[in-house]
Amino acid sequence: MCPRITLSKFSRNSLCFGLLSLWAIVCHGADNEASSFGLQDRIQDVYQSFHGSIVRVKATKQTGTAEDQQISRVLKMGTGFIVSKDGHVLTSGLLRDPDRVWIEHERSFYLAKLIGKDELCNISLLKIEDAEREFPFISLVDQAEG
Repeated sequence: MCPRITLSKFSRNSLCFGLLSLWAIVCHGADNEASSFGLQDRIQDVYQSFHGSIVRVKATKQTGTAEDQQISRVLKMGTGFIVSKDGHVLTSGLLRDPDRVWIEHERSFYLAKLIGKDELCNISLLKIEDAEREFPFISLVDQAEG
């Protein structure tokens, strides 16, 4: 007997999106196989070139109040890129108004503060606090500038 799986509306939508994506890949597989491998190669090239600038980002936020006795902590994790030698990090908007953010880089942990965010684009700029070193970073340039 097969186990019964109950999906929430969000899970059903995610499953449908995933199946549609798989269908698109399979239907166009022969034509786009080379371009898919090209994309994988490009991602690997970027990682090899800039892995020293890639970081793990963690953000936490306390939810609930002591009066309710329902205090819990939400933890979100993601990745980012160091974009300046003094520790500015570009990442996705992990958590709205986090209580604490920290960066993991080369097996070291640093507290960070939120400098700015664009909720429409879902990106955030963080700054590593009290870093006593210079970091390897990725330069962001406008293609039009050359």
